[in-house]
Amino acid sequence: MALIDTVRQALRIRSTALDSEILVLIEACRADMAMAGVSRIDEGDPSFTAACIQYCKANFGQDSEGSTRERWEKCYKALRDSMSMSREYGCLQNPEEKKEVAPVQPQEPAEKTEDGSDDV
Repeated sequence: MALIDTVRQALRIRSTALDSEILVLIEACRADMAMAGVSRIDEGDPSFTAACIQYCKANFGQDSEGSTRERWEKCYKALRDSMSMSREYGCLQNPEEKKEVAPVQPQEPAEKTEDGSDDV
């Protein structure tokens, strides 16, 4: 089942008439997760699917029930943040990979000016 079908089903929508709005929300979710540091985003991954469902439930339509939206938003942010801090999805991914860091070059001491102060 495609991600759009799974999200549509979670939103309790049978028609495909609102698919364009749902696709925009899925892409917004993907972008938000990337900005938060989730580096592995795979549509077949259950955690990413759950995050998309939660994001869409928090942002889809014009529902006036704010507490439900807030609850879904909190769920989404908690999942997104835990993914971004995990070895599998986020900033701790590939801990064995050593990053090359340029050595610090020693600076020559500043020359003294005629009045004895450092020339900067």
